[in-house]
Amino acid sequence: MTSPTGTDGHGRRGRSARGLTLIELILVMAVLAVVALASVPRLSRFMQGRALREEAVRFLAVTRYAREMAINEGVAARLWIAPESGEYGVYPLLSGETTDQRTRTYRLGRDFRFAFDTDPATDDGRRYMTYWSDGTLDQESETLVRILADDGEAFEARLRERDAVFELRRPDAYENNVAPARG
Repeated sequence: MTSPTGTDGHGRRGRSARGLTLIELILVMAVLAVVALASVPRLSRFMQGRALREEAVRFLAVTRYAREMAINEGVAARLWIAPESGEYGVYPLLSGETTDQRTRTYRLGRDFRFAFDTDPATDDGRRYMTYWSDGTLDQESETLVRILADDGEAFEARLRERDAVFELRRPDAYENNVAPARG
C-alpha cells in the first residue's frame, strides 16, 4: 500500500508519483524539434515579406520627401534611382547633388532590386523623378517603380495622377481590385 507521501512502507516511490523517464523526455523534445523545423520556412518567408514591405515603405517615404522638399522650399527636387547598385536618393535640383545638406542617399537590402517597364532615358542608367515647386511631377519622370525580392514577391510604387503622389501596392492588387497596401 502507498502512503499519502507517495512512498510505500519501505521508503520507495509508488508508480503514481514517478516522473518522466529519459526516453519520454527525449521523445517529447524530438516532436517539438520536428514541429519547430516545419515552421522555419514559413517564418522565413514571413520575415522576408516584412523586409520587402519595409523597403517599399521607405522608398515611398523618399518620394514624399522629394515632393515636400519641392513644395516647401520652392525649388525642384529630384529623386534618382540607380537600378544596378540598388541605390536611390533625393536632392534639390538647383544645387550640387553631392554638396547640399538636403541630399539623401539610400540602398535597397541585398535581397531586393528595382524593376521598370521601360528602358532608361539617360546614358548613366539612372532613373529620375523630378518634382516641381508646385508639387507636380515632370512629364519625363518615372511613374511606376517595382521593388522585387529574390523570391519573386514585389511591391509597386505607382503614381496617382490626381495629386502626383505615389501609392504602394502589390502588383496583383490591380487585377484583383484589392485595396492598396498602406504605406
